[in-house]
Amino acid sequence: EPGHVSTIIGVRPYEAISRKYKIPQVIAGFEPLDILMAVYMIARQVKNSESIVENEYN
Repeated sequence: EPGHVSTIIGVRPYEAISRKYKIPQVIAGFEPLDILMAVYMIARQVKNSESIVENEYN
């Protein structure tokens, strides 16, 4: 999810999707390190059989 939008609306709109479809999601910025960290966080969720919304865009 785009971080700049999620800064305003928060993570709540995405949580139902993660629960219903068991999809890991990470809110991230557009910088290369933000994207790399988001990929890592999603991979960690997949490895741990998690499907939550995390915010990397702080």
